[in-house]
Amino acid sequence: MLQFVLVLHSLVRWVVLLALLFALFRAYRGRFGGREWEPVDGRALLIFTISVDVQMLLGIVLLLLKGFANLGSFWMDHIIPMVVAVVFTHIASAQAKKDLAAEVKFRKVALWLTLAVVVILVSIPWTRPLLPL
Repeated sequence: MLQFVLVLHSLVRWVVLLALLFALFRAYRGRFGGREWEPVDGRALLIFTISVDVQMLLGIVLLLLKGFANLGSFWMDHIIPMVVAVVFTHIASAQAKKDLAAEVKFRKVALWLTLAVVVILVSIPWTRPLLPL
């Protein structure tokens, strides 16, 4: 069970990164393209938010299966920053739901997604195999 969840967690990271890139692309395209907020912008952000939540849930399951012992610096290097990234993602999602002008909405969503991507990229343990099969 542990190995299955670990492989799933490692594979879902690619879904998270692809969804993040698409949502970030939509946010910056709207921000600098002078576009109106479209349903596809909201869906891109929703898909990213759901994928991040699924990834966090898998991470919690891994913690429960492995136990909390012997995590060492993993708390500071991965777990806490990823929780921060999830918070940034949900802030971006909340900003998208507000009744704001499109320019303001895109600016706020782009800011929070940019912060999320920086934290995520810094916190991914890149030394693990890219596809742990």
